[in-house]
Amino acid sequence: MWYCRYRLGAYGNDDGISTRICLRSGEINDDDILYPGKLMKEGETVNLRIHFAGDDSCYGALARSYCLGEGTAGEIRRLWRAVVAAQHAAAQLLIPGSTVKEAANAGNKTLAEYGFESENSSMIAGIGYGIRECPKLSDDSTNWKLEENMVLFVEFTAGMKKFSVCCGDMYAVHSEGARRLNKFPQELYTV
Repeated sequence: MWYCRYRLGAYGNDDGISTRICLRSGEINDDDILYPGKLMKEGETVNLRIHFAGDDSCYGALARSYCLGEGTAGEIRRLWRAVVAAQHAAAQLLIPGSTVKEAANAGNKTLAEYGFESENSSMIAGIGYGIRECPKLSDDSTNWKLEENMVLFVEFTAGMKKFSVCCGDMYAVHSEGARRLNKFPQELYTV
């Protein structure tokens, strides 16, 4: 157990190996859940975002949502279908010559078709020796042309009333279309 904690960065970033885990519950603009946390209730969602650095300081990322109980599962499942569809729409444009801005616009258009706003709902950025490398949506690199074999993290979030969901995966740019690199199932989990 000690070795696992060490490898996940429990003793700092002495060797560049670390894992950042963010938990968020509630509305789309709520802050992360920090120690000592909050008392969760049935019907809420928990959004789990994991950013990790591996042995050679190469990064990876994953984002998934969990629904607590079945009380509001129907509404939450509609949100989930929207964010997965938005991610897939964006991934279709992760081809050489396209841009992350075009990919984000395609995903946000899909969210709008489901009736959700695109307000800061997408995060598309390069991954390599860090997360949120260029090209990314937050600077001038949003219009850079994508090239074969670039690796990008694509995450969409949508919310309504008092809960939100997110889905994020890593993709490699290929001329035949983006290839999802995460093997974790794209499912909404109910606990």
